[in-house]
Amino acid sequence: MAEACNGVVRTFEINPGDFGLNSSALDHLRGGDTECNARVVRDVLSGSRRDEARALVIMTSAAALLVGDLASDLREAAECAAKSIDSGAAEMKLSQLIKATNLT
Repeated sequence: MAEACNGVVRTFEINPGDFGLNSSALDHLRGGDTECNARVVRDVLSGSRRDEARALVIMTSAAALLVGDLASDLREAAECAAKSIDSGAAEMKLSQLIKATNLT
């Protein structure tokens, strides 16, 4: 991870524990074609996948929330991302994005 702040770049490592998540193997999560990858994201956001794919979505979302100053640390950001998935808000936003861009 690299962070730029006030003209200084700091590099550091992060791990699932920083997000309040457990470490696990990712070998079975190799990317596929666009349809396969879209299905994985939809399955995570619908709540039907609660495996490492969900953890990756939470970590990615948490990083974005932290960068956007919507959380004070990665753990808080991960909790916010998980709540968004669990409440259906994330899936609703994806549906709105698809509708707005006419993608199927």
